Amino acid sequence: MVSPILTGDTNKSSLSIKKICYILEKCQQEISSRCGGHIHIGKDYLTTSKSWNNFTELWGNAEKIFYIISNKEGEIPRDGILKYAIPISGNFEEVLNTGKIQLDSVENANKFAKEAQHGSRYFGINYENRDTFEFRLPNGTIDANTWIENINLFGGIIMISEKLAEIEAKEEKELTEEEKEKLICFQKIKNPEIMQEEKAEAVIELIISEKDRDIYRKRYQVNSKLIEENPRMKEELEAKVARKPITIKDVRKKIFTGEKAVNGVDYIKMAQEIERNLQKQEQIQENNSQR
Repeated sequence: MVSPILTGDTNKSSLSIKKICYILEKCQQEISSRCGGHIHIGKDYLTTSKSWNNFTELWGNAEKIFYIISNKEGEIPRDGILKYAIPISGNFEEVLNTGKIQLDSVENANKFAKEAQHGSRYFGINYENRDTFEFRLPNGTIDANTWIENINLFGGIIMISEKLAEIEAKEEKELTEEEKEKLICFQKIKNPEIMQEEKAEAVIELIISEKDRDIYRKRYQVNSKLIEENPRMKEELEAKVARKPITIKDVRKKIFTGEKAVNGVDYIKMAQEIERNLQKQEQIQENNSQR
């Protein structure tokens, strides 16, 4: 089953999903252990390289959590997930380590993601489509509420990546308390010292509206235990996710790289010194001309 693009009124889209699932149920359709429930979200929602980088950092540092909460409470990822929806954060780590791609534009951010895929679409996120991110993690289902919850989850990841870019562009004194909380959650997700349970709570608070958070908390509590009880699934997932934090340096804060890197603070100091020297030269020239 492939739906048309769902746009506009969310209530109307939810009703359409419920109708489709009702028809499938009445036709006695079943979901096999190989069936995936893929969700596409438009790439054009992310408008800047910063929002793309936020998306990469968010996914790269919380990928294991997304594998746990991408299915309804009581379900673990299907058997075929390790073949058809492989974790990609380990590949993010490899490409970042090469330093080949500067993540300073939307074009380069997209190029980076595709480089991490090695030409295959069989990852948890598929970037190969021209216009959409394809989230391939969820199992197939004919439960309408699960579809809607998953759309909210992946849509929330995209939305907060864009929102964080807007927040990060502000001066600290301009931030609201809610915006400060979002930045704190984002930092927790990127902190390797944080326990996974605390990180999962930060993910849920960052992405999901308050009224719906308990749905994903219960998914995490139940499904994480089920994965722990499945050693093969647990080991193979952990083998593919990034081992170190996925951190993208802000190119605006580093002008030169390498052994003698110049960071943003150094650059500002140098610029101020040059400005002072130029003013002195202008003053000297002005004094000489007056004489």
